[in-house]
Amino acid sequence: TIEGNGATIARQVPAPGFSVMVVTNFGDLTLHHLTLSGSVFYAGLRNYGTASIKDSVISGNSEGGVFNRGTLTIDNSSISDNQVPQFYYYAAGGVTNRGTLIIENSTISGNGSRYGGGIVNYNTLTIENSTISGNMAPFSGGGLINRGTATIQNSTISGNIADTGGGLSNAHSDYYGDCPCTPGTLTLRDSLIAGNQATVG
Repeated sequence: TIEGNGATIARQVPAPGFSVMVVTNFGDLTLHHLTLSGSVFYAGLRNYGTASIKDSVISGNSEGGVFNRGTLTIDNSSISDNQVPQFYYYAAGGVTNRGTLIIENSTISGNGSRYGGGIVNYNTLTIENSTISGNMAPFSGGGLINRGTATIQNSTISGNIADTGGGLSNAHSDYYGDCPCTPGTLTLRDSLIAGNQATVG
């Protein structure tokens, strides 16, 4: 466990590009009351093991906020204002999930990517009591792209923008015909999807 007490771990501008933190296959990490910022290489946090982000902020990373290929819980935290370069395909500005991801009592906001501004899910995703808002994707899935299995409960998806699927896209497609179209399985319970913008759909 890293007990941050409100501290920030950040890459300084002159330093070479790197992820601020990486959890390896057999690693187990909890971040508490901490900010991770400034990564310019493949997400601020990369998790291949088991990790928890609690009462923390992942913000201001220029190749995505979080990449998960293990088991990750995000609780009472903010994943905000992270970006992915437009030449990246199918990586989210906020969180890219290829493992098991639980997001609770958290906010995913102000992130940007070509596809999936807030979240791109390829595996198993559960979102509860959370907000996905103000994210943008020039092509598809402003708030969320789901190409795996996702359950969203007691949550709000609002104010996101994309060409198609302003709030969410459950099988990626876009107006320009760039369409892998892998279908997802999505369950929505007691949730609000409103105020999102899309050119098509």
